[in-house]
Amino acid sequence: MVQDHDPGDFSLAASFVDSSRALAHASVAVGALTVEALQASVKPLADKTSQEGQASSSVTQCVALLMGLVHGSKRANHRKGAGELNEVLQIPQRTGSWLQQLEAASKSLPSESAPEQEPSSAACWQPPYATLASAACCGIGVAHLSLQRSRRLGAQLDGICTEGGDEASAQELLSRGQATALELSRAAAEASLGTTGDAQSLSQALRSAGDAVGAAVHACLSLEANRAFQVLTDAQAGKVPGSVSAPGAQPPADGQANGTPAPARPAKIAPLKLGKGTDRVLKQLQAAVQSLPSLPGSRAGHDSRLALQAAKEVLSPSNPILGHLNQELQQLAEDALGSGDQIKAKAPKGTRDIEPADMAVREVVFARIKRVFERHGAKAIDTPVFELRKTLTGKYGEDSKLIYDLADQGGEALSLRYDLTVPFARFCGTHNVASIKRYHIAKVYRRDQPQLAKGRYREFTQCDFDLAGKYVPMGAEAEVLQVLWEIMRDLGMAAWTVKLNHRRLLDAMMRVCGVPPDKFRATCSAIDKLDKEPWAAVEAEMVDTKGLPREVAQRIKGYVEKAGELGPLIQQLKEDCPELAGDAEASSALGDLSTLARLLQHTQVLPNVRFDLSLARGLDYYTGLIYEVVLEGAQVGSVAAGGRYDGLVGMFSGKDIAAVGISIGIERLFTVMAERMGSSIRPVQTQVLVASAGKGLFDLRWQLANQLWAADIATEFGLARADPSPVEQFGYAGNNGIPFVVMFGADELQKGVCKVKDMASGEEVESVPETLVSVDWSRGQLSLAPSAVQGREELQALCLDFADQLAQLKEDASASSQRLAAALALRERMQASHTEGQPVGKQPERTSRELMQLQRLLQEQASLQASLQQLQQQLVESIR
Repeated sequence: MVQDHDPGDFSLAASFVDSSRALAHASVAVGALTVEALQASVKPLADKTSQEGQASSSVTQCVALLMGLVHGSKRANHRKGAGELNEVLQIPQRTGSWLQQLEAASKSLPSESAPEQEPSSAACWQPPYATLASAACCGIGVAHLSLQRSRRLGAQLDGICTEGGDEASAQELLSRGQATALELSRAAAEASLGTTGDAQSLSQALRSAGDAVGAAVHACLSLEANRAFQVLTDAQAGKVPGSVSAPGAQPPADGQANGTPAPARPAKIAPLKLGKGTDRVLKQLQAAVQSLPSLPGSRAGHDSRLALQAAKEVLSPSNPILGHLNQELQQLAEDALGSGDQIKAKAPKGTRDIEPADMAVREVVFARIKRVFERHGAKAIDTPVFELRKTLTGKYGEDSKLIYDLADQGGEALSLRYDLTVPFARFCGTHNVASIKRYHIAKVYRRDQPQLAKGRYREFTQCDFDLAGKYVPMGAEAEVLQVLWEIMRDLGMAAWTVKLNHRRLLDAMMRVCGVPPDKFRATCSAIDKLDKEPWAAVEAEMVDTKGLPREVAQRIKGYVEKAGELGPLIQQLKEDCPELAGDAEASSALGDLSTLARLLQHTQVLPNVRFDLSLARGLDYYTGLIYEVVLEGAQVGSVAAGGRYDGLVGMFSGKDIAAVGISIGIERLFTVMAERMGSSIRPVQTQVLVASAGKGLFDLRWQLANQLWAADIATEFGLARADPSPVEQFGYAGNNGIPFVVMFGADELQKGVCKVKDMASGEEVESVPETLVSVDWSRGQLSLAPSAVQGREELQALCLDFADQLAQLKEDASASSQRLAAALALRERMQASHTEGQPVGKQPERTSRELMQLQRLLQEQASLQASLQQLQQQLVESIR
């Protein structure tokens, strides 16, 4: 690079960056004014920026600014036909690229707070000529696009406002700016290569480009603003495009127009409804026009030359008005963003909303995974969604760049958690945990480029299972793999493979092949890409990027191509690779793998295990066995991964605590499972819909629903409308998979019953409302619950007992009646004998007493018989 550059370059660069920023934001504002003038559409911009990985933050900000400025407009997005104009849709991309280059150049400028040395001193600052050259070229691109929009506006005005060579002048300035930008790029490239050039020529190129590019952008934007102003001013006056009078022309006198009668009074013109931002830009231009002295023969406030001069003044970077206007427009756009309806509503990039049907599937999946974890004695924990930044940094190798850093809100540097393993290690250190078997199901965050079709998101859920503490050698690893097998079985995954390797074996392989120790991790990172890239690409990265000799890469190839069954491949490595097997760490690792193979022989996991020497997971904290799970035939990458990380917990606890675990990526599994499980799982768990036929029954539905809720029965009762139709209610039950409908209407109310319909079988039964809580609402079965059946049998037995008692009473009553009849006959004979004067002694008195007792007994029996008959009838009806 050329040394001893001109100290004045700092001022040149700073001035160029500042003025270019002002013009860049102004270009979006002028473009928004053109959108209003042409009634163009900006709706496609939201869709373009929502394509994952396609838009930078600068482009996204420009989209938000542009759409925020036209928010509330009745003209933007309302043009019929060719409403999508390429010159408009390219505004965010062109301007965003310009702002991105300017930001890069700005970061290389000395800080205002640095220094004792002058910022222009060669000792403290080296001009970023290449970045400034790129920024200059981007500015020319913005100016060129603005000129294209100006020409389209000129066509809208049928050539009006194009007189006087304004467009030709802008084109000339654009050509000059382009030439100087290219010259600066050439000079910067030659200086960086050291082929030619000196500090003076670079300074001159920077000065020329700074002046010429700024002038070109300013001229093109001023011309565009002028023409958009003219179109909108004519629209305010109710003029149709193409009917605008030439400047200086006099309108016809009232009542005369080429000898024709005066036209009728025109209809009242509705005011323009522009967006809040574009309305502010138009008013600023109108105010600037009115502040200028009128030109001879011009119409007040409507002369193209005045409008062009006003636009040049308003858009001048040296004019404080432009800075204030840009700030005001930015605030208006942010306010529009806050309203939530100027841009198509969408989830942030790399995230997604979970709809009820999908959420129901996820809950089933989570429940099955959780059941497996708990089956193995794991305890649930939770940790904060963010950690201290120093907790996470240095744990993920090259992937550390994907950590989401948070703004400092209180003196602590924080980051969103990248996974659940490092927070678990920190948890053990915080709570002095020496031994634990835990599981954790929670969301994690990675600032990666999303690939939604492959289940790769920036926010996703992991399901972790870990064991920390002292365990039988390889016993913890064997249980982790068993847990994994049970989960895959319970989720119905038929074809899947566990690829495993050993970190110490991998390191030994690096040593044997001649990889320098400081390049172990970088080389492993390249090897780990073999499942996505061919060997040629991986080898090129090792040699060209990592700096390995090609012969070393070829030796590595001989190892990473080895894969197969666990036991046989271990034996093959011992026999065919004596150099590797003779390494102490490799020998220890092969011993661990042999132990694991022995333990797995007693499980069903072993057929799914594949020993693969190309597996080289890039995380820095693994120390032993490493593994990942892939689904055969599914393009979603690995769905689970993990390994042993003995040193990680010790970083936080100061103790040597071993740990091993696995993380299951539910998003990728769900991508595979959604279609298969979606139709078989209901999004709601409602068992009963309480429905009614007729008006005025809302309160009764509410009361019956409360009775079922109190019995812990999942119930809905039609809250949307007071009097829904039966068709509507049964349709709702069918659409939502609700298995039973309890329905009542006028007839049911009169009988004191309600109908219960099984939606699956179509069966209907009548039931007393009070007995609904004892019904078994299991899918496809409508019957009394066991407790109710037992009560029913007791009731039947009680009825039979009452019937037996009633029969006995009837028999006793019959005998009593016979005795009473005999007593009456005796009394009659005795009375007849007394009348005839025959002595009867005391016999009549005893007979009367017996008679009275028998009469009372007969009355009691009759009353009891009636009561028992009534009770029997009630019991029989209850049973029915």
